[in-house]
Amino acid sequence: MREGRRRELLPQMKGTRYFMKNRRFFPVFILFLISFFAELFLFNYKHWSTLSNHEVIPERIILGDAYVPNEYGTFYVVEGDSSVTIPNLNLDLKSVYFNITVHNVETALPIVTDVYQCVTDEGNLSEYFLPVKKLWSTQPKSRYSIYHLYGNCTGLRFIPDLSLYSAVSFEIKLNPVIPISFSLFRMAGLFVSLCFFYLMRPSSRIYDIPYLKLSAPKRTMVLAVLFFMHIAVFWKLAGLNPTFTWNLPEHHKQYQELAQAFREQSLALLAEPGETLKGLDNPYDMTLRCDTLSAAGEDYRWDTAFFQGKYYVYFGIVPVLLYYFPYHVLTGGALPNYIAVFFSLTLLLLGTIGTLHEIIRKWFPHLSLGIWFLTAELFLLGSNVVYMAKRPDLYTLPIVTGLALGMTGFWCFLKADEPERISLKYLSAGALLTALTAGCRPQLILFMVFPVILFRKYLFSMDFYRQREGRRAVLAAAAPVLAIAAFLMYYNYARFGSVFDFGASYNLTTNDMRYRGWVWGRIPYGIFVYLFQPVKLTTDFPFMETLFASTHYMGITIQEFTPGGLFATHLFAWLAGIPFFLRKKCAHSHKLPCILSMGSFLSALVILVADTEMSGILWRYFNDFSFFIMFAALLSVWMLFCSKKMTNPSVKRWFITLLLLCFVSEITFQGMSFFLDTSESLMQNRSDLFSKAMYLIAFWL
Repeated sequence: MREGRRRELLPQMKGTRYFMKNRRFFPVFILFLISFFAELFLFNYKHWSTLSNHEVIPERIILGDAYVPNEYGTFYVVEGDSSVTIPNLNLDLKSVYFNITVHNVETALPIVTDVYQCVTDEGNLSEYFLPVKKLWSTQPKSRYSIYHLYGNCTGLRFIPDLSLYSAVSFEIKLNPVIPISFSLFRMAGLFVSLCFFYLMRPSSRIYDIPYLKLSAPKRTMVLAVLFFMHIAVFWKLAGLNPTFTWNLPEHHKQYQELAQAFREQSLALLAEPGETLKGLDNPYDMTLRCDTLSAAGEDYRWDTAFFQGKYYVYFGIVPVLLYYFPYHVLTGGALPNYIAVFFSLTLLLLGTIGTLHEIIRKWFPHLSLGIWFLTAELFLLGSNVVYMAKRPDLYTLPIVTGLALGMTGFWCFLKADEPERISLKYLSAGALLTALTAGCRPQLILFMVFPVILFRKYLFSMDFYRQREGRRAVLAAAAPVLAIAAFLMYYNYARFGSVFDFGASYNLTTNDMRYRGWVWGRIPYGIFVYLFQPVKLTTDFPFMETLFASTHYMGITIQEFTPGGLFATHLFAWLAGIPFFLRKKCAHSHKLPCILSMGSFLSALVILVADTEMSGILWRYFNDFSFFIMFAALLSVWMLFCSKKMTNPSVKRWFITLLLLCFVSEITFQGMSFFLDTSESLMQNRSDLFSKAMYLIAFWL
């Protein structure tokens, strides 16, 4: 018997010894246990804290006169007292189950009911209000509440905010045991997060593996996996908000209408403005325009350029030529905006991966795989790609397309800069792509700063221009730039009579931008809001609120709610200042990356000032300049990690810890701001997703 038992145990003992010897799996097993027990005990602490409760069904419930019984055993809600009262209690009230079922409302989104609560207890003979409770029809956890009263509860009253003529029923339990809500999704998310931070810990070997030392097949596989993971996320985000995927407002269809106009050989939109609008002395005065057209019973096209009796699109023409016009010619249909934004995000990601690869190959051959991954993710997240992906509308498309073309253009310029010569094909491609940014978002023409810095040794050398190769390079770079410039100038002149007028001053929105002008007093305000305004944190999910800063500027400045300044919301952005403080040390070992970093940062400031002056302070304008600041920060970190100081293991670990802190703060900010927006936010339009995320993350609710 003993021998047989030993034979049975032998395979198990061998498996255990193998597991203990192979220590690579042991930390993963420990992290799995931590995730499991956190889900079971921490995230479900309400179950364990109420496990000793004894459930009580109220003997008497008093309904207000707003509830009229019907033949179906439910109540119709009419005008009157809508309270639900449980009187004459003398109970140590620890928890309550309160649910309202609305029977005659059909909706794809959750039904949300605000419930006001009043109690009396041994310490308070008069009623006092408790915080408002939201009941989500799709979230059973929202029906439970934990109470912390002064002694026994002597009275309890609920006042739900219900729509008139709803058919409702109630269910109330006192001191119920709150059931376990075990979420495999939350547990898996915690487990993956713990594994990620274990892999990226400061002592990890991933920081000792040079990025370029990976074999070409392995590096290609890593890049391909990351690329497809990111575009899968972009695709999911782009389709999240129904506001941007179907039933678009008219002014969000301008690119589709412009494609139709081009097919009819017209630069103006085919829609004809009303005679009243044409006859206005100043159609750009919003109050005058709205009052006059309302009295005449006419409408107008919001946020289109109105000039000499025609509607025009003042947004950049390049996205139309890249996406909408070819699609319309081939299919006869209208390409959805979110599809075009997704394509541009994909191009932006491709250009970013290629650009970073070339920069490492040129100047940072010893950069580790771990630092490359951490900084690349911080760069992308800080550049507002999540915001652009989840808000794929008409306003996002020109910006993200300009960024994509600028980054792929920079990639081509880097490939053109060969050790002993300039590759003309890549030089021409880079010049073409970068010039096209002016046809998307004119401010982004500052991507031209990068090739000027990159090829400065040629641009400022007269010997280069005397050589045949130099003249060919100048022609290869200048020809596409001049061609695009001539095309855009003609397009502007044909519409507005000026080669430099893109038409933004004629848009029909909130103010007459023809008189906006350049006012120096706006700039400090813009710098503060865009860069330094502190974040407003709250205790309610998603734990932050957007801000509308007050100002003493005596004039009109266009402003929307914003999440906080770039340096307040992205810790990684502060590292962009390293070359300015350590310029001599950085320039000594990495002169060109140092100049690129400073040039990128200064370009961001120029764009910020231009946006403040020309348009105002809007959340989407962070997309214009944050990309440049994050790129400057990335180069700064790479210069530091490839410096001699990083040979000290202690200094290296501390700096990696700082980067991990930046990464955690970045993920936290992205998570908090995900459901917020200036309009059409996911909080309102995807309340199902919002409520699910709220009860998964804020497990104490």
